[in-house]
Amino acid sequence: MSTPIVSEVPPGANTISADSEQEHGQQVYVAPKGRKILGVRMPVYRDPMTQIWIVAFILFLNPGMYNALTGLGGAGQVDATVQNNAGVALHSTFAVLGFVAGVANNYLGVKWTMAIGGTGYALYSAAFLCYNHTQNAGFAIFSGAYLGFSAAFLWCAQGVVMMAYPTENQRGRAIAITWATFNTGAVIGAAVTVGQNWNVKAGHVTDGTYAAFIVLETLGAVLSCFLASSEQIVRSDGTRVQTVVHPSLKSDIIGLWTTLRDDLGYFWYLFLYMCYGVLDALWQSYAYYTMGAMSNDPKKLAYYAGFYKSFQAVGAAVISHLDAVKTPYAAMFGSSWGLMAGSLLVALPVYLWRIRDTEVTEADRAGVAEIVEVDRKAIEG
Repeated sequence: MSTPIVSEVPPGANTISADSEQEHGQQVYVAPKGRKILGVRMPVYRDPMTQIWIVAFILFLNPGMYNALTGLGGAGQVDATVQNNAGVALHSTFAVLGFVAGVANNYLGVKWTMAIGGTGYALYSAAFLCYNHTQNAGFAIFSGAYLGFSAAFLWCAQGVVMMAYPTENQRGRAIAITWATFNTGAVIGAAVTVGQNWNVKAGHVTDGTYAAFIVLETLGAVLSCFLASSEQIVRSDGTRVQTVVHPSLKSDIIGLWTTLRDDLGYFWYLFLYMCYGVLDALWQSYAYYTMGAMSNDPKKLAYYAGFYKSFQAVGAAVISHLDAVKTPYAAMFGSSWGLMAGSLLVALPVYLWRIRDTEVTEADRAGVAEIVEVDRKAIEG
């Protein structure tokens, strides 16, 4: 049995194949160590966990802020109709492009796939800032469709980094870091909204709130450009991420179709996974509908959204830890469904006695009257 070949990876060097072999031995590299500054060893830029943290902060700044905005109900608008229509465009586009985003990622690489994916979030927030002044519903709906396109790219690249970069014994930690940081974005975004709208009586959020979201989401898109290429990643065990080899775009598309057509055993796993995706979408939508039905006050909705994403982050951290310590899947499955069923019983009184078809209050009417009065004075003045 041959001994694995070990070679030093000079800092900044371009990598080649992650799976080069000699006889039965896999080529192994010595992962570079970070420099010490004031006695503290700095993380290595090309280390998988460093890249995981970068991706986690991208999710914090992009979909995390998006969740904070949508958690306000109607994306911060009094009338949620436009946001609902934009949501239809978003998820319809996402559903189609999410299916083929993997092919694009294989050609563009993680860095540029995620950079493209980050462009839609700031545009979405900007569209609702524009709607505050122009009532341009078409632009808002277009931004939703474009966000569906870009989000398909972002989440595809995120999945590659989270699942392919770390070693198997680091994967649970990587998932926990990613989801906890992502959901914290909604909490911080909600806190920003509270600060921006503390003294606002109108039924929609201020321009400053949208501007804050736009700035943060733009930073997320820019941060994507600082990701390392997959070929440069060296894991802690000395292995590299596999390099994707594809002869042509046509072969990738044919391979995608062949997988769905010929691998019949895979279909049922795919169907089950799709059902979980549908359940997640329904659950998230109903949770946000519930919070939105309880109030139209942006300050209250910011609290609700923050609490919701905070508890969601706790759940993601716990389940990721259970996965990391090799908890049996049957136990994780049973506990997850048990908690969900129990939560429905706890929420039942809220749906029976608190949720109404509409939640228009005197404060909402006063807010609308105040806006009309301000507009009238602006026109007359």
